[in-house]
Amino acid sequence: MTQSTYDIIKDFGVPIATLVIGFVSGVRTTLYADRRKEFNEIVNPLYFKMKSQIGAGVIAVDDFDPDVIEPYIIWWKRRKFRKSAEKYKNSKCGVGEYHVETSSFIVDEAAQVEMLKCAADVLHYLKPR
Repeated sequence: MTQSTYDIIKDFGVPIATLVIGFVSGVRTTLYADRRKEFNEIVNPLYFKMKSQIGAGVIAVDDFDPDVIEPYIIWWKRRKFRKSAEKYKNSKCGVGEYHVETSSFIVDEAAQVEMLKCAADVLHYLKPR
């Protein structure tokens, strides 16, 4: 008794193809979940700290390091994230200056508004997933 090629494919090919597709999609889903978990562990403290400070109108986040966060950003958003991070770091430098004679910190309001905009832009990429 001979089996046709169609019967062989039906009996063995479809279950094997289903197994391979299920395995590949399961592994990819697991890897994505692990990557998302690592991203959230790194970003959550920074995200909530920046969000609360933006609400107060003051940004004093010194532990922001885009090099640590960038590998966890989706590849097609990395370039925009890098630009936003650079703008934020540059805008932090010009917010105000400390005067030794008066022992006070004078804030430039326009620079502070620009820094808050840049921080909000960076915050867009740091949303927990």
